[in-house]
Amino acid sequence: MGEGANEAEQKLGQTLFDQYFSHASVKLIVKEGEEPEEFWAAFDGGRTEYSNTKDTGIALGFEPRLFQASNAQGYFHVEEIPNFAQDDLVNDDIMILDAYQTIYVWIGNGSNKFERNGAFKTANRYIDSVKDERDKDSV
Repeated sequence: MGEGANEAEQKLGQTLFDQYFSHASVKLIVKEGEEPEEFWAAFDGGRTEYSNTKDTGIALGFEPRLFQASNAQGYFHVEEIPNFAQDDLVNDDIMILDAYQTIYVWIGNGSNKFERNGAFKTANRYIDSVKDERDKDSV
């Protein structure tokens, strides 16, 4: 069990175990940092460095959102990009990524001053307008 596992993740782990290993029973729950050598021996190469990020800052079930900010149409316009990927970052514009606890403002090399000023104002207005459980003061 990872050190950063929350209650919902622990319950999900138990549910998955019950579903896939219904013929077995849990004899021992091993917490991160307390793994016996036999545990690590099961991995090819044994124990090595691994990612131990405890909190991504993204709430369970939250889907990050990407917005494109541009004045290419003659006025400042912000549009959400659905099902986005890295290829959606437009070098001539500003992109705003809502990652729940952090709002990123990505400044394309070809963006202009008007777009940059508008994007930061828009990001701040967006934070104020979200209607979810996050603490807006800590975003």
